[in-house]
Amino acid sequence: MKTPITLLTVVTGLITSANAATTFVISAQNNANTTTTVGSVSNNTIADDTDLSTNPTFTYTVTGLDIDGIGGNNDEVVIVLAVSGTTSADPAYIVTNPSNGNWMGIGGAGDNSVDQGETFTFSLISASTTLNGTTAGTAIFDGFLGGSIGKSGTANGNFTVNGETFNMPNATTDITLADQSQSVYTIATVDSGAGGADNIRPFSWDFQITADTAAVPEPSSTSLLSLAGLGLILRRRRA
Repeated sequence: MKTPITLLTVVTGLITSANAATTFVISAQNNANTTTTVGSVSNNTIADDTDLSTNPTFTYTVTGLDIDGIGGNNDEVVIVLAVSGTTSADPAYIVTNPSNGNWMGIGGAGDNSVDQGETFTFSLISASTTLNGTTAGTAIFDGFLGGSIGKSGTANGNFTVNGETFNMPNATTDITLADQSQSVYTIATVDSGAGGADNIRPFSWDFQITADTAAVPEPSSTSLLSLAGLGLILRRRRA
């Protein structure tokens, strides 16, 4: 008697188990001090007094990953962020501090801060994963988590990031966002506080990425019903 082909036999050949996703956090700066919790990261820098109209970007390349469990640590993830903002200065520049390396600001030439009435924004352009140097995986930008903000002057003022208000008691303040699902990170100075005029500068900006192999679609209900019918037909014919 021939062995019947059952529905289980057919379906098992179509379902593939996925490898576990890799989630990591990048703490980014405008210098070589950018870090990642998994693998190694490299990025470009934005030069001092870069014209805002040129649409400057940061590209972060994370290597030394083993996302698919094949071939060792030969997978990579690339994230591209746009840098933009609003200012009354004309022409407008993205301004950095050459002596420090990670201070950033917006305005006229040499204005390396975010003053009242100005905004400074990082926003996602793209995120991609490459497996084994050739195969496309998936990369999900989970959101900005927070970062580090610096200030000039001694005033104890307030600032916002994505609409959330923070106080600036120290020369550098680390912040954690309540909403960590946004693909945009916008900084603005709210008030100068007591003690004189104040302005702020983004020092670092943290975001989370989840990388995975390409998603394997599950069979639809209709497909399963069709397979069930085929399995019954084959079983009856071979009984």
